[in-house]
Amino acid sequence: MTEPDVASSDATNIQTRIRRDGPDWVIDGRKWFITGAAHPACRVAIVMGVSDDGEDAPRHARHAMVLVPMDTPGLTVLRNVPVMNHVAPEGHCELLFHGVRVPA
Repeated sequence: MTEPDVASSDATNIQTRIRRDGPDWVIDGRKWFITGAAHPACRVAIVMGVSDDGEDAPRHARHAMVLVPMDTPGLTVLRNVPVMNHVAPEGHCELLFHGVRVPA
């Protein structure tokens, strides 16, 4: 849920967009401190964002979550973010979603 440019421990601040395009969902955004994303057993991310059908909904009812395989084109693990000068092997990673398409 967390994002680098907003106080995203409050879900109403999330900027990642999830929109429907034909048979797919398309995701664009950045996530921050994603625990376990660098672990070799991590195969799926659960991504929370603002859905295109939720933009006119009340602030607390406009979100969607999508399962995204980690090998999906457009999903990039940018870096393993150190926490208090420690780099955990399993990661607290920064992820970039750029035109990530997953089947609806």
